[in-house]
Amino acid sequence: MRKHMGLIPDMPVSSEKQTRIIGLTGGTGSGKSEVAKVFLNHGIPVINADQIGHELLYPGGAAETAVMDAFGDSICTNGAIDRKKLGNLVFGDPRLLNQLNALVHPLIKREVVRRCAKCIEEGHDLIIIDAALLAEDRQKSNFLDGLIVVHCLREVRIRRLIEQRGLTREEAVKRVQAQTPPECKLPLADWVIENNGSLAELQSKTELIIEELRNESGEHS
Repeated sequence: MRKHMGLIPDMPVSSEKQTRIIGLTGGTGSGKSEVAKVFLNHGIPVINADQIGHELLYPGGAAETAVMDAFGDSICTNGAIDRKKLGNLVFGDPRLLNQLNALVHPLIKREVVRRCAKCIEEGHDLIIIDAALLAEDRQKSNFLDGLIVVHCLREVRIRRLIEQRGLTREEAVKRVQAQTPPECKLPLADWVIENNGSLAELQSKTELIIEELRNESGEHS
């Protein structure tokens, strides 16, 4: 039985299972989402834990009421949770960030496991779990068959957050500082994608990993 000690809760998996579960992580602004798109374009299912977290906060989402009760009307716009307001609040205060994580993470874990099981039932032999918080505790989960870390310079990440997400520099720095330094995850990685260059370079590096994974499983692209 394999057990995950980080983001994903303990989930029994047959020792004879053919499906490999690969983690994909990287700091905010690293380009992790672009890497996930390449996997999807090659027909490989990607379970996006960060997107699941967003969905939980949507109107009617499983975490909406608890988060509104915990943080009040100041995080809302037109009666719905405004993720930018929520982010500005919690990323500047570790205590509040931990409080939010305690409310949301168990629900994310449950949904990731459900989607993993569905992919296995559908016969996929490779699944990507895209999650910023993988290895956040500086441990590589036994649940995973491999870990990809997308890495880039801190200032590049900050610039991307400003340019692509419309954050102020102060907001971008707070979000970067709220995460474990990505350098701490590099020793845990089976693959490191350095992403300080162009999108084309990032796609090419990702496709090399896909080719390696498929060759190991005997697939043909």
